Amino acid sequence: MKRILIVMVLITIAQVLVAQENINVNEKRYKGIIFSATYEIPYQTNPPSELRFTPTIKEVRKLENHLQRKIKSINQDQPNQQEGAPVIHRNLNNYVRQYIGYITPEGERIIYVNFLWSKLNIIEKSKGYSLLADDYKEEWLQVFDGGSRYWQLRYNLNSDEFFGFSVNGYAGNFNNRHFISPLYLVKEDVF
Repeated sequence: MKRILIVMVLITIAQVLVAQENINVNEKRYKGIIFSATYEIPYQTNPPSELRFTPTIKEVRKLENHLQRKIKSINQDQPNQQEGAPVIHRNLNNYVRQYIGYITPEGERIIYVNFLWSKLNIIEKSKGYSLLADDYKEEWLQVFDGGSRYWQLRYNLNSDEFFGFSVNGYAGNFNNRHFISPLYLVKEDVF
């Protein structure tokens, strides 16, 4: 009985030591949360742990510095940024970010970034609206619709390239509705 208790305690301690905490990112131009490699993304088939990694602050800074230089060309077609919606490259600092890392079968390290609008105007505030972005540190947020208030992008750390730029569509407009899983491993639209 004593051995079983000792083994159970050791297993519990090992699990706590192995589990990684999410990392808060709070920089001058952006803020966000890095989800650990052990975080289970809701509603997804999560890849095996050997195909996940926790991005570092240094890797996120590299991504963000590169994004500052490339966002205008990435957003050149301005999908789902109609009148009244934010133009992404003009409002980059008004989004909070969620970062998650995965490794492709080819061994490329990818950071998937989920961008969530974090600014309400006076009219929206007076109507009592709240932001989904308020919960960004607690769980991975998957948003359908919302236009350019919610968008996604992937960054290949090996090649310094962005790909998979996807801007949410609007309810009822199925031609513009986009949803791509955070762990969709096919490269497309390399920037």
